[in-house]
Amino acid sequence: MTTTALVYNRKSRGEDEDLLKFKKELLEYCEREGFKYKYFEEIGSSRNREREEYTKLISEIKTGKYDVLVISDLSRLTRDLEQQIMIFKLLTNHNMVIHSILDGFIDPTEKANKMWGVIKGLFNEVAYEETSEKMHLGRLISAREGKWVGVPPYGYKKNKEALKLEPDEIEAPTARRIFMEVIEGYSITEISVGLHKDGIKTRKGKNFHPSTISNLLERRTYIGETSFKSEKFGEEVTLKNTHEPIVSLEEFLKVRSILASKQQFQTRTHAVTSPLDKLIHCKKCGRLMQVNLAKGKYIHLQKCNAYKYGERCENSGASLNHILPLVYQEVKKRQNVIREQIEKLKAGSSNERLERLEKELKGISRQLKNKESEKEDLLNFLLRKVIPETVYVNKNKEIEEEIEKLKQRENDTLEAIANSNVQNDVEYLEGLLQHIENIELKPVDEQNRILKKIIDRIVYEREVNHIDIDIQFKE
Repeated sequence: MTTTALVYNRKSRGEDEDLLKFKKELLEYCEREGFKYKYFEEIGSSRNREREEYTKLISEIKTGKYDVLVISDLSRLTRDLEQQIMIFKLLTNHNMVIHSILDGFIDPTEKANKMWGVIKGLFNEVAYEETSEKMHLGRLISAREGKWVGVPPYGYKKNKEALKLEPDEIEAPTARRIFMEVIEGYSITEISVGLHKDGIKTRKGKNFHPSTISNLLERRTYIGETSFKSEKFGEEVTLKNTHEPIVSLEEFLKVRSILASKQQFQTRTHAVTSPLDKLIHCKKCGRLMQVNLAKGKYIHLQKCNAYKYGERCENSGASLNHILPLVYQEVKKRQNVIREQIEKLKAGSSNERLERLEKELKGISRQLKNKESEKEDLLNFLLRKVIPETVYVNKNKEIEEEIEKLKQRENDTLEAIANSNVQNDVEYLEGLLQHIENIELKPVDEQNRILKKIIDRIVYEREVNHIDIDIQFKE
């Protein structure tokens, strides 16, 4: 009668050679013994109770179809004493024995083997805890020294000697392109489509999904920061200037600001149909008005039809042939304002961006002060038994998270002020002037991106045949 066996092979991360070596030995052992076997292997921590292949192994044992469990040694099966006792009981219930390449034949029903297994399991568990603690401490120390722990994010590679990040020659330009296209006015969906058209894939050879791009844009690694959080030791390390940045802090903050302002709108799922896409707001009710193709012949601003205070808004629509010339006219006039801004910057008499940052800093400081007062009030409510402890814990955690975010914004803004560069502002405004020149001749989507750089909103109203627009330019 043929002996049936289950073969289980597990490795810790970073031990690929061991996995292949033990696989070869395990399968050769089964061939020599004439076992008909089913093989399982996986990569992961021996203490992870959600190991997929281990779970499948347990399910197979419970079928009662097998005679032998073949492993390299008990520590590869599990280093958790509780798990080991459980699997010994399971094997006993289904009349299975263990064949271990390093430990030999083990019959779980024999008292001596049970005792030996428990002793070895206890030893493995203690050894694992010590090894795990040393590994966690080693990672924490490396993070404190500004070294990168783990897999580098897209756009970077790790210097094997210094263990620090370096821009990857192939990936870094793509990572920077993603940030710059957000600043240029592209939506995340448009960026995703553009990368796909250019045949650019992620490190794993997949398309850049919008969620992948969103996650990339949130990572402060791209401004030269290294962050590491040790759950085991309850310490979080954040260091600046640990590696070469792919984008500047100012560019990173601009992207965060752009994305935050877009959160009120749904992600674009259609092509840009007009230079004024998502720019026109109804003067009567304040609602964003839709610009769509009408009968496939020309572009039309839809009638508002929004509800406010129970009544339908009756602001009429119009062909963009009547609106666009008015917008182009005002935008051309704006060129003189931009030229004046450039001259003031060159003369050193004005730096509007610096003034805006300083104003923003004051606002953040006020918000931070208010949140800290709110935190103190919450504690007083708890002490006076106005609120129960459960309410306090949840709300306090929420406030602390908001305070941390505000402190981060405050530090970022302070750093942006310290690194304020007038020359960068001049170059940006000069580039904007070039874009505005002959704007009406550019492709529709490019016009839309340029207009969004200089226009905050266009307030529109139509009374019979009279069209009134108020263009609110960005300062």
